Amino acid sequence: MKLPILMYHKITSTCQQDNLSVSLQHLEKQFQYLKKYHFTTITFKELIEHVCNNHPLPHRPIMLTFDDGYKDNFELMYPLLKKYFLKANIFLVAQFIDECSNGSQRQYLNLDEINQMDGGMVEFGFHSFSHKSYSDLSLNEIDQDLFNMRIKFEQLNINIQPCFAYPYGAFFRKAKPMQKWLEHVLKKHGIQLAFRIGNRINPLPLKSRLLIERIDVRGRDQLWKFRLMCRLGRKWLPF
Repeated sequence: MKLPILMYHKITSTCQQDNLSVSLQHLEKQFQYLKKYHFTTITFKELIEHVCNNHPLPHRPIMLTFDDGYKDNFELMYPLLKKYFLKANIFLVAQFIDECSNGSQRQYLNLDEINQMDGGMVEFGFHSFSHKSYSDLSLNEIDQDLFNMRIKFEQLNINIQPCFAYPYGAFFRKAKPMQKWLEHVLKKHGIQLAFRIGNRINPLPLKSRLLIERIDVRGRDQLWKFRLMCRLGRKWLPF
C-alpha cells in the first residue's frame, strides 16, 4: 500500500494563481477527481493509529494537508470539504494565530474560525512557533521554538494532533548527526509524526515517522498533472 500526501497553502477565489495559491475552481475539480476515483481522505489521528497501533487504513488512502493556517482555508476550502464529504489537516503557526486581528487585511485563521471547524472533518497539527526555517536556527533555538509552540497551543486550548510540518521543509538534509538530534528533540516535545516535502508518494510501512514526504500542489498545475501526482508523486514526473 502507498500513501500520497498532498500539500496546499492558500486557496483563492480569483484566477490569480501562483505556487502557493490554488484557485477554488481548480480545488473543486481536484476534489471531484478524488471522489470519482474512490480515494479516501484520512486525518492525522488515523495515520497515527495506523503507524503506532497497526490500525488498517481505508481503501486508497490519501491525505490533504494545508500549511500556515490561512483564513481562506475556512472561508473557501472548508465549505468545499463539507460539500464532498472529505477530510483535511491544517498545520498551524502559533505566532500567526496570536498576531492575527479581525481587520480586513487579516491573512490567517483566528481562534473562532479554528473552533468552528468540525473536528471529525478537519484536524490541526504544529507548524512551529514563528515559522523560521530550522536550517537557519541553532539547535538551542529550535528547541526553544518547539517549546514556545507547544506552550502557546496549550494556552489557546486548540485540539491539536502531535504532528509537525517543518517550516519551508528544512530539516538538516545532509547532516545525519543533526537529523538524529532533531528527531530526539521532536520526540522530547511529544511529536509522533513529522512531515517534509520530498514530492514522492510514501510506501507503507513508512520509512521514517519523522521524515514523511508530501507532494507540493501548485496553483498552476492543471488537472492532468494533479492526477499523475496522486499516482506517481511530483518527483518522478517526466516533465
